[in-house]
Amino acid sequence: NNSIGSWLTKLKIFVGFTQCLSYFPVTFDIPWTQSLLDFMKLLEFTALDLYAVFGDLSCQMQTGYFQKFVYHMLLFPILLVTMGLVYLVARAFRCRKKYTNDSMKTQWITLLCFITFTIHTGMSTRIFRLFKCREIQGSWYLSADYTVQCREGEWNGYAAVAVVCIFLYVLGIPGVQWYVLYRNRKCLYEKEKMSHAEKEKQYKMQKQFGSIYGHYVPECYYYDILDLFRRLLLTGGLIMMGEESVAQVFMGIVICAGWLSLLIHKKPYEAMIDNILAIILAAHLLLSLVAGMALKLYELTP
Repeated sequence: NNSIGSWLTKLKIFVGFTQCLSYFPVTFDIPWTQSLLDFMKLLEFTALDLYAVFGDLSCQMQTGYFQKFVYHMLLFPILLVTMGLVYLVARAFRCRKKYTNDSMKTQWITLLCFITFTIHTGMSTRIFRLFKCREIQGSWYLSADYTVQCREGEWNGYAAVAVVCIFLYVLGIPGVQWYVLYRNRKCLYEKEKMSHAEKEKQYKMQKQFGSIYGHYVPECYYYDILDLFRRLLLTGGLIMMGEESVAQVFMGIVICAGWLSLLIHKKPYEAMIDNILAIILAAHLLLSLVAGMALKLYELTP
């Protein structure tokens, strides 16, 4: 329905919003109120962060940042292997009267696309936080865990792994999705004059990868990938600028304002309600950062 849209699209819009909001305390050094900080901390579960789900109990696990980094980097391969095993088992012992191989493959790809959409921001933020260090009395320490000394010893090995993960996850996931969509861009949407082979290809693309582009208008089919980079810039990307920088908050405001303007101008979603919801949540992030910058400037004012 072009006026209402699907529940999956609304869920993805909401997840993208909550992930950005939940990582604001990590990205920006803003004196938020404690109640707002607790609410943002609660929303971290949308990034599939196991330690955020356990809450205060995670402090008793005695895990440093390196252990959390390893968990986050292994999360996607573990989910991928688990889904692959489930698919193989379902294919071998499936109820042949109910499901076909194509239908199971379609569901597997749809679930994989949603998982990558969900965990990309959390993994990217975890990777970039590994490079965020602070100098204290001539030595550099990891801002996320001051028991870790940067630029020497164990940190160097994890930094090398993080660089590899940047190419595999941060750039690799949206890169693969972009390649698939761009290569098949002429067969993403149904057209009047299409051959039988093109119709079959279009039907297959819509079934398997429709969760990435199907809820956008044809000229904005790549906006799901654009949204990934928008969340990446708002979280992990701005971490590299420095937590105590007012310019960092200003850049966050520029990114939010640019995304809001793009949504208002293009209205990329097919469903009217989806466009309205995306615009409202984008405006929420923008106003939150504007208020945060006011708090930051008030704190720095003598």
